[in-house]
Amino acid sequence: MKKRLFLSAVVFILAIGGAFASQLLTADIGYSKLVDVPGQETLCKARIECNGGQFNCTATFDEGLVTYVNIQMYKLAIASDLTSCTIVLTRDTPE
Repeated sequence: MKKRLFLSAVVFILAIGGAFASQLLTADIGYSKLVDVPGQETLCKARIECNGGQFNCTATFDEGLVTYVNIQMYKLAIASDLTSCTIVLTRDTPE
C-alpha cells in the first residue's frame, strides 16, 4: 500500500514538472494587426516567434517602403482564423 501511494505521488510530481517544463519550450507566432501596419495585405500577418515572459513582444520590420518600429505582436484567438489576432504576446528579453 505504501509503495503504491509513493509511486502515485512520484507520478503526480513528474506530471506537474513536465507541464511546467513544456510551457517553457513553446513559442507562439506573433502577428501584426492591420490597424498598426496599414500597408499589410491581411488583417493579421505572421512576423516573429514570441516565447512568453515579462516583456511585451514587439518587432521591427519593413512593409513596402515603410519601416515599422516596435510593433506589438498578437496571438490568434482562434488558431485557424487569420482575422483574430487579439491576444497580446510577451517575451523573456526586451528588444
